[in-house]
Amino acid sequence: AIMITLDDNEELVPIAARSEARKSTPLSEPKFSTTAVKKAVEARESLLVESIPEDEELAAQQSILELKILMVIAVPLICHNELFGVLYADAEVRRAVFSQRTVRLLETLGEFAAMALYNAKLYGDLRAERDALRAQTREFLGADFVGGKAKSIKEIFPKISAVASQDVTVLLLGETGTGKDLMARIIHSRSHRADNPFIVLNCAAVPESLLEAELFGYEKGAFTGATRKQPGKFEVANGGTLFLDEIGDMSPALQAKLLTALETGQFMRVGGTQTINTNVRVIAATNKDLEKEIEKGNFREDLYYRISTVRIRIPPLRQRREDIPLLAQYFLEEAVKKFNKNIQGFTPDALNVIKNYNWPGNVRQLKNAIEEMTLFAPGEIITTDLLPDFIKTGEEPTPISRETEYGQFPEPVSYTHLTLPTN
Repeated sequence: AIMITLDDNEELVPIAARSEARKSTPLSEPKFSTTAVKKAVEARESLLVESIPEDEELAAQQSILELKILMVIAVPLICHNELFGVLYADAEVRRAVFSQRTVRLLETLGEFAAMALYNAKLYGDLRAERDALRAQTREFLGADFVGGKAKSIKEIFPKISAVASQDVTVLLLGETGTGKDLMARIIHSRSHRADNPFIVLNCAAVPESLLEAELFGYEKGAFTGATRKQPGKFEVANGGTLFLDEIGDMSPALQAKLLTALETGQFMRVGGTQTINTNVRVIAATNKDLEKEIEKGNFREDLYYRISTVRIRIPPLRQRREDIPLLAQYFLEEAVKKFNKNIQGFTPDALNVIKNYNWPGNVRQLKNAIEEMTLFAPGEIITTDLLPDFIKTGEEPTPISRETEYGQFPEPVSYTHLTLPTN
């Protein structure tokens, strides 16, 4: 009997063999009928040939003649419609060595083998993906702009290191675009939860009527369009970290449910009656002053203290100008790779203008500006001519108004009657 798998080129490769004497056979020695194996693979079903002389196609094969094969079984190893190999056995005698019972036995063994190979492949793929993400994260987190030269940013990292190993809630404060999401990923990557999911939910990007279902999931039939059960972010993040970005935009009603989930570690899906336990670390972020929001009645004080065991404020870019040249060069190198350009750097004048701009959109705005300059640069260096107009003039980009030269934008769409996607 021979265990045959497919290599990267989908060539048949024997990986284990045993002779009639039940002794292992060196993998360089086993021979088999490739025609029989390929017939089973193409048909994707078990093949039993009880008398090869009566099978004209097989009987004519040179390998059959050389090996003096008279009976053969080939059972494809298939799991989730994916072919992993073949279980193969042949005999050199015509007595009833193989039967349909033998086929069923090999098929049963084949099911277990295919499942094991599928799980091994899945595990290997996940490990490879995890290692790749870790490598990217290490490269990303190790970039100069993360550590930075400015004192304001350097003071953050001892706090990050201290809280990463502890299962405490963290509230990241700072303006839009300062890199709060990056800091959350750093905390997760340095925690004991690093091998588990890191799930992101932007509370400002999801309509209020859908946010609860996104957070806690929903049961089949909970509302129109809920055709199947759907787990929420809390459930998916079990064992890992849930990053709630822009938590200051969450409605007070949903804040109460979030508080209960954080305090008890339990929640129910929308439309459900079963309590679900979860083990999730929550990191929250906001660009709002939550203490002022509490005074206005927009944010629950008890939730504020629950999510802010540790508060870390990310300084805006204008308060760490020493880092702007490092950031600019890093984003330029990334943009060069992205757009396949050959640009070496900035002229001193261009870099000086970039450094002295206030960057109201912070790191995100700088990154976008560098990509724009890189995309349109005709030569090998970024000059002042390529700087966006808002940088040259020192003015902040004008926010889009509802009144435009084309008329008034329509009112926001009401999401009251929208249905959730089913996939």
